[in-house]
Amino acid sequence: IKCKPTNHLSHLFSEKPVMIFRDMLNATATTGEDAELSCEVTKPEVTTRWLRNGRLIRVSPKYEMSQKGHLVKLTIHNATVRDSGVYCCEADGLATRARLEVRGKCVIY
Repeated sequence: IKCKPTNHLSHLFSEKPVMIFRDMLNATATTGEDAELSCEVTKPEVTTRWLRNGRLIRVSPKYEMSQKGHLVKLTIHNATVRDSGVYCCEADGLATRARLEVRGKCVIY
């Protein structure tokens, strides 16, 4: 009798890859308001990172990053025109991008 080695636990360790199933959408905001960008990923506990114009964004009073289940969100507090640009959310090597345009407030006299 010959025994073939089998790994009965292999199915426990073969995780499905992360996919982005709702891309970010381009957004506009008004100076002084909070701007929000979001996307949805297939794996709720995946590590994500945000970039603006190719530069890593870190959590600060200006930038708030949150993840609730599949929804990944970046909030830019008190947006200014300088916050305009291309934002990217990366998750396990996949990325989605969107443009944020912050406009000055219109003053009517």
